[in-house]
Amino acid sequence: MSGIVSLKQSYLSKIINKTTNRMFPIFIAEFIPKQYSPCDKEFDNFPTCVAAVDSSTIPFTVPLDLAKRKSSWDAKNHCNGMKVQVLVNPLGQVIHMNTSFLASVHDKKVFDLSGASDFLHVQRGVESVALGLLADRGYIGIQKYHPTAVIMQRGDDEEVTKRNNAIAHDRQIVERRFARDKSNWSVLAIGYRGEKGNLPLIVQGLFALDNYHIDSTPLSEKDNCDFPCTPKDEKEAAATPEPNGSGSPMPKPRCVPKDLYLQTPETPMKIPSPLAGYEKIDKILVKRTQNAIYNIETKMSILGLHNEGATCHVNAVLQVLFYVNTFRKDVMEHLGDVEYTPVKALAEIYDQMLHYRHKEYTISCSQFITTLGKQYFQQQDADDTFQKIVHDVTESANKPDIAVTFQYQTETPDESFYSVSLHIPLGAAGIDQGIKQMCTDDSHINEISTFLWVDVQRNWSDPNVFFDKFEIKKNYKAQLSDGTYVFKIHSIIAYHQGHFVAFVNKGRVWFMLDDEITYIVPDGLIKGLQGGDVGSDLWSYLGGVKWLAKCVIYRKHKFYGAGDDDD
Repeated sequence: MSGIVSLKQSYLSKIINKTTNRMFPIFIAEFIPKQYSPCDKEFDNFPTCVAAVDSSTIPFTVPLDLAKRKSSWDAKNHCNGMKVQVLVNPLGQVIHMNTSFLASVHDKKVFDLSGASDFLHVQRGVESVALGLLADRGYIGIQKYHPTAVIMQRGDDEEVTKRNNAIAHDRQIVERRFARDKSNWSVLAIGYRGEKGNLPLIVQGLFALDNYHIDSTPLSEKDNCDFPCTPKDEKEAAATPEPNGSGSPMPKPRCVPKDLYLQTPETPMKIPSPLAGYEKIDKILVKRTQNAIYNIETKMSILGLHNEGATCHVNAVLQVLFYVNTFRKDVMEHLGDVEYTPVKALAEIYDQMLHYRHKEYTISCSQFITTLGKQYFQQQDADDTFQKIVHDVTESANKPDIAVTFQYQTETPDESFYSVSLHIPLGAAGIDQGIKQMCTDDSHINEISTFLWVDVQRNWSDPNVFFDKFEIKKNYKAQLSDGTYVFKIHSIIAYHQGHFVAFVNKGRVWFMLDDEITYIVPDGLIKGLQGGDVGSDLWSYLGGVKWLAKCVIYRKHKFYGAGDDDD
């Protein structure tokens, strides 16, 4: 381009940078709204929804820094990049977007922290109303704080399939919008090689220009994912029917420059059979464990679980449930079952964890995940995974006692409720105040389960959410049979940029279980995660990574007196 305008490349680059820095903020302010405003068109199947949400990765060159390379790695598209999330109205216009996160962050977490839910809350009279939103399965779980979201469900029955197809039909608008943007601007499709700090402004400016462009050229079926960067031979191969004569087109590979791929280290040895269930830890993982700055030598050995691909949330939940003795014993009773159900597959995993517990092995969960379904690769939320695992294992075992370990039972003969929402007031020091408010004369709670599974919301108003332990005394509720109990933290599930790990307290020693790797964590470093005092928040620095508690599991102990309990 510098040759066309007869300018040196350095001069032309400066002109483009100055133009971008001055003009793109004007485009963004002019063509991307700051507040929601209704449009003249509605979705065909869900007219009450006002927008569809989706995320995409804008690739860029591989960073030299290892930490940045990991944080920007998109395991789905196999490239490093920046994640852009957009809300698109029925006309195809972007009404809200976020470019603050790298590609490793999960779509749901981006939605949590991007302010998209706040954008879709409008004031009507004295009430704040949440407007409807269309989303795919990657956003399962956002209904907790955006109840009007319409999300594709899991399942293969006729009604679920029909509903999912209706949602997919209306969500075509956001898919076509991404296709339009990436076909108009090659930097959005084939990768960005400039200064990465300028990329968010460039992306927002280009989306703003396309908002203006859509006014004169609306989106249509011609806007598909066939980008100009795809070579012609790949287009022809994608259009070729399968050899079996089914006529369905072959999937088209995404075109990403070769220099954007991350060269992975030595590949771990393959598992000979899913039923074998274990493989030896390779030398790289053993070396990483020995060099961990917070690792302490110990004779105890705890086995890790192999990550089958975005299954860290499953591994963390299974590790925590393994150390719940009641749950593990109930599951192990089904080891000899003839039918291969989720509870039998889980029993085989736990049997191997017990059998090889003093050896350097890591267990494969592939067979267990296969029995549950492909949705567990898309779940990406530890709390939802826990509920589904306990539910599916309980149903396949036909033994309600498995789930009762974590449940509250009521006096009402016709119904019982299995989860409790604790409302913690701002300024409260712990969750004990929320427990006290729940234990009112109207609740009729006969017995509290041995374990409490507390799901911590991701948006924080007050960092001091809970203590190391809290008490439930007689004066809280007359129906509590044995008087005073104390709940102590049994384990913690934490996450960092979409990756989940488990912290388990065993024998007064804290273990950090990170998929295949097991660390010993000093008690002092775990204080920040469990909220040990009023002044500490929930962040804990471990190995240079900032972990945030997502789920905290409490165990009930009988309280005998100050400083005396049944540890």
